[in-house]
Amino acid sequence: MINYHEEPETNIAEITIDGPISRQAYDDVCAQLVTLIERKGKVRLLEHIRDVGKFDLSIIPADIAFSFHHIKDISHCAIVSEAAGLDWLAKVLDPLFTCKVRYFEEEDLEMARQWLRTDEA
Repeated sequence: MINYHEEPETNIAEITIDGPISRQAYDDVCAQLVTLIERKGKVRLLEHIRDVGKFDLSIIPADIAFSFHHIKDISHCAIVSEAAGLDWLAKVLDPLFTCKVRYFEEEDLEMARQWLRTDEA
């Protein structure tokens, strides 16, 4: 399951992944994020990954295409997870992207939200 939430009156979106993801659910979340980008310009994104589970494999190329198309539309990306390797992935991705990328442990979810609210670009 994938859920999308916007923090009211801000440019912050939160995407939570917790279990299987269908292509339709992924596309719906992307459409909501694009709408926020159109309204606010650059956005700050929190990706809360609890459990990836099974997902439609067509999401992989779609996500790569979405990421490259909107790379300049995201100023900050907080990745929150207990999944092994995601902290390493955040460190590898940070210098490759124009946005700031930080990894947070599950217990630091609120700290990740605060970083998105307060960190200067």
